[in-house]
Amino acid sequence: MYFKDIQIADEAGLILAEKQYICIIALWHFNISTDIVGSSLIGSL
Repeated sequence: MYFKDIQIADEAGLILAEKQYICIIALWHFNISTDIVGSSLIGSL
């Protein structure tokens, strides 16, 4: 019983970590794309 509870908690932790990882990558890509757009806008002025 205890082992199963630990396993469930472990899986929940992994899912949470994956979601955080995806969010960080998404933000990172968003920052890069906004930098590219920003520099191209500044370059065209």
